[in-house]
Formats: sequence, C-alpha cells, structure tokens
Amino acid sequence: QMDLRYFLGLVKKLSMPKISVVLPVYNGEAYLKDAIKSILNQTFQDFELIIVDDCSTDRTTEIVKRYVDCDSRIILIQNKVNLKLPESLNKGFSHATGDYWTWTSCDNLYMPDAFEELLKEIEKESYPLIFDDFLYNFLVFHMFFLLYFYNFLLVFLLWLF
Repeated sequence: QMDLRYFLGLVKKLSMPKISVVLPVYNGEAYLKDAIKSILNQTFQDFELIIVDDCSTDRTTEIVKRYVDCDSRIILIQNKVNLKLPESLNKGFSHATGDYWTWTSCDNLYMPDAFEELLKEIEKESYPLIFDDFLYNFLVFHMFFLLYFYNFLLVFLLWLF
C-alpha cells in the first residue's frame, strides 16, 4: 500500500517546473512588458516566473497582474516595504520550486532559445552552476583595450620626445 505522503510528494514533483525565474522589479513599467514577453516566448516552456514587486509607485503592479491573470506560470509577490535587490531576490527564490533557478531584471531581454540552450548545457555536463559571462568578457575586452591604448600612448610620447 502506497503511503499518502509519498504519493502527494510524487504529484508535487510532477507539477514542479524545470526552471524558476525570479524577476525583482521596482518602478519598471518602461521595460517590464518586453522582459516578461521575452520569458514567455521561450522555446522551452517548462518554467515559472516569480515577479517580486518591490513597492513600485508606477504601473508595474498593474502590468504584472494582467500577465498573472493570463498565465498560471507567473507568480506575483508584493513586498510590503522596499527591500532592495538582494532581499527581493531572496524572497523570490524562497518561493522557487524549479529544479534550476535563475534571475533577471526588468530591463533584460532573453533570446527565444535561452532557456533551452542553458538547460542543454547544464544537463549535458552536469554543471552545478552556470553564470553569464557578459560582464567578464566586457571587462576583459576593455582591459585589453586600455592596455593597448596605454602602450600606444607611451610609444607615441617616447617618439615625440
């Protein structure tokens, strides 16, 4: 005989999304719709979107509520006081039920196959952690540029004098 708790645990596991996306937002009405659309238009659709509204004073809450009414994968959490980014992320992740967690900002846009590609890489290599290296590449490029420019300037100054 199957234990009821075991059965309910199986049912819960089957209904859990593969990916949980936390989107903290404060007064993001200018970009929020596009950010949400870029998540909803993913080729990989097994996700939940947890939007944490950090006491917005613009139309952010209204925008999110419209999406919540249309898509059961979207969850709205409204902070009672402004908690700022770290605490809002923690609050969102405390509600996450997916196997994999990520977060985004209201002014970020995903490519349509972003979740699919990330998931492929994670499961292919069994990585415990994946991060976006945009900032790293940006800094490396600019560091290289600054060093190159500095060397050029030094050679030019030596040539002058």
